[in-house]
Amino acid sequence: MRVLLLESDHSFAKIVSEALAQDGHSIVWCSGADTALTELDRKNVDAILVEIQLAKHNGIEFLYEIRSYPDLAKIPVILLTMIAEIDLQIDDSTKQQLGIYRYLYKPTTSLRKLAAVIKQIA
Repeated sequence: MRVLLLESDHSFAKIVSEALAQDGHSIVWCSGADTALTELDRKNVDAILVEIQLAKHNGIEFLYEIRSYPDLAKIPVILLTMIAEIDLQIDDSTKQQLGIYRYLYKPTTSLRKLAAVIKQIA
């Protein structure tokens, strides 16, 4: 599975990329939303992992932007966040509109769980 990882923390991105690559996934890592949009224009991906708190944009703004493109509208999304109880802050219709499949909390989610969630999407 080809996965776009939009994550501003280089160390975390490297750990996630290596773990998912060992599990057989191809990872396209971007540290910013603009770069991620360029990569999505150039490469097909099967899933998107998005950090909510990015430097220039936030992950939710990024999702609204990509959902405006018909060819990107159906790609499942996993949100990576350190925000407690984010699922209580975003209503169900917004989750559905943005294609949010799952939230994973960075401090507590294991790489094994992340890989399992990605397999569920496949």
